[in-house]
Amino acid sequence: MRQKYISPFTIHDSLNTKQGFTLIELIVAVSILTIGLVMVLRSLIFVVSALDIGTNDVKAVQILEGRISELQLERKADPEASLEAIHEEIMLNNRPAILTTEVTVLEYEELEELVVESEEFGEEDEEEEEEEKYLVSEVKLKLTWHQEGKERDLTIGTYFLVPPEEEL
Repeated sequence: MRQKYISPFTIHDSLNTKQGFTLIELIVAVSILTIGLVMVLRSLIFVVSALDIGTNDVKAVQILEGRISELQLERKADPEASLEAIHEEIMLNNRPAILTTEVTVLEYEELEELVVESEEFGEEDEEEEEEEKYLVSEVKLKLTWHQEGKERDLTIGTYFLVPPEEEL
């Protein structure tokens, strides 16, 4: 049988064949992957921040609408009750917030189109010469809180009829 002769040049040639990645290729691949991950994480942080702002806005609207409903129920139970301005600290999704209420009785001149005549709410009395007029109380509820280094606020308003005997 014939023996195979292995020369030193044959061993050297087999080491030069490509069987893996070079260091430069690995550095470029890792760099591209890192840049992609950083971009994905930054967009994820932005989405979480926007979600937090949206959640607080929705919760603020729920709180304000709940307070307006409470005022409407109180006013329905006792129409003679006076509306008062308040300043109250509450929690909004584990953030301190301030709820303020401002009440303004609008004069006839300020609300010509808002003045409600009694015939719109009750029986019409054609014999009555002067129709009874109501004033309107404008109630503004404002919720203020700090989020991401900025002061945020939300204001909701409503109107209540003021019977003639409550006029200023």
